[in-house]
Amino acid sequence: MTYDENLGAGEWIVEADEPAVPPETAQVELLRLVVEKETRSWGWWSLGLGALHLFTGGFLSAPWGIILLLVGGASFLFKEGPMLVVYGVTLGWVALLNIMALEGAWIGFGLMQGYLSYRVFRQFFQLRGVADQLEDQEWDSKTRRVFPFLGCGLSAAVVLGILGLIGTLIIMAIFGVLEPPDFLTFPMLFLLDLTGLGLGVALASLLSRHRYKGLSIAAIVVCVLVTGFRFYLMM
Repeated sequence: MTYDENLGAGEWIVEADEPAVPPETAQVELLRLVVEKETRSWGWWSLGLGALHLFTGGFLSAPWGIILLLVGGASFLFKEGPMLVVYGVTLGWVALLNIMALEGAWIGFGLMQGYLSYRVFRQFFQLRGVADQLEDQEWDSKTRRVFPFLGCGLSAAVVLGILGLIGTLIIMAIFGVLEPPDFLTFPMLFLLDLTGLGLGVALASLLSRHRYKGLSIAAIVVCVLVTGFRFYLMM
């Protein structure tokens, strides 16, 4: 049995000279190889695109580049299925931002990213179904322990960071500085983009049916509210 990524989001293929149902251990091993291959591929792409965002002289978003570098690094730390949800959310996130820019080229790019996001989510559910059938406990052994708390922590960091920036602006206004300084733009954009990563991690935990579901739901609610406020400001 082999795995062909060219068929849909990836299909299981049984060769003619192989038994119809390979031993369960072989199937589990194949599943892990597929997931590791996907996370490694997305990891390198995220690192490359993140570096590109940082070194394009402002043409692309540098704060988003840092988020991509974090996703790329996490891909090599968590070589597990739930990372696919993180990729899907980050793709969908940037797709919405590009579409809402209301510029022809960026709208087209956003639609392409939205389609890729759909493909990644479809692949996650397919592979999760295989993992469920095989009762593979290693499918999410690391992320199961980390993601519920990480998603909640990222959303809390966003809220605290935004409150900190608002507090800084209030203090500056008290001292007569009414125009927001340029150096606050980068941390504000980074915190808003970090919301997308927090949403991805929390949703990955929820869809993977990890424990502490309440933490993931709370993180998702916070991230959606912050995102909604950002999109409102963009309109």
